[in-house]
Amino acid sequence: MAQMTEPSIDLDWHALSEQEIRQFDEQGYLIVRNVLDSEMIDRIVEAADRLIASDDQDMRTGRLGFKNCIVKDDAFIPLLTHSKSLSVVVQLLGAHIQLMVSQLAYRNSSDPSKKIRRVGWHRDYGAATKVLGDHVPRVLLKCAFYLNDLTKPNSGVTLVAPGSNRHSNPIEVPEGELGPKGYVEASLKTGDCLFFENRTGHAAGINTSGNVRKAIMIGYGYRWVMPLDYRSQEPAFMDKLDELGRYLVGERYPKIVGYKAGGGDSPLTPWCEQNGAPEIRPVV
Repeated sequence: MAQMTEPSIDLDWHALSEQEIRQFDEQGYLIVRNVLDSEMIDRIVEAADRLIASDDQDMRTGRLGFKNCIVKDDAFIPLLTHSKSLSVVVQLLGAHIQLMVSQLAYRNSSDPSKKIRRVGWHRDYGAATKVLGDHVPRVLLKCAFYLNDLTKPNSGVTLVAPGSNRHSNPIEVPEGELGPKGYVEASLKTGDCLFFENRTGHAAGINTSGNVRKAIMIGYGYRWVMPLDYRSQEPAFMDKLDELGRYLVGERYPKIVGYKAGGGDSPLTPWCEQNGAPEIRPVV
């Protein structure tokens, strides 16, 4: 049998410090600045605005959101293999990953003079909690890309409860408060990215900024976990992807017919090796 040659991934690597990795493990979230450049943001916002304004009802969530949005416009596809965000994900999850969810999420501004509805704190991947109870591991990591400035309070940024990934207690919010004790409302500029995992308690913050909060979330998980937004993607969409993109939406690598122990290789493995990161990162 001929030996397979492993192509290198021609993407820049954004190395996390030991402190950043430890913060994510202990606190359940991490902020990385300036992930998206202005040209990419403009293309994504133009496509997202057009989609929100359309009559498309397929995978629509209310008036201001879409699930599996990655297939809705070619402008979203580069987010799947974006070098800076993907290298962060690989350092936190390892090389054997796939796309779990892609969500376009706009949030209108509310009138601050009126009563604001209580925000809904939750953890992701509730189906795993129903089966595994208190023993849910880290199986999903979301990259929340923000497409407009959220540096002022109450601009609609996702709120997180630091350390809630290390316990399974309910997220208790004191009466009259927006979140649990010590919750974080990050100050984020356009193009910043908030990374958080499935066990981290979080909520969509209130928006009284006078502007629409615009975000798109790309979530990755292990290959052995069922994606949330899709079971398989349409061939027309797959044809638009490169080898790495196809792998990240479930195609085997290399594309073989026979049995492969462990489910197959990952094109991300040599990228990890080149940059001194582990191919498999133990779940914490």
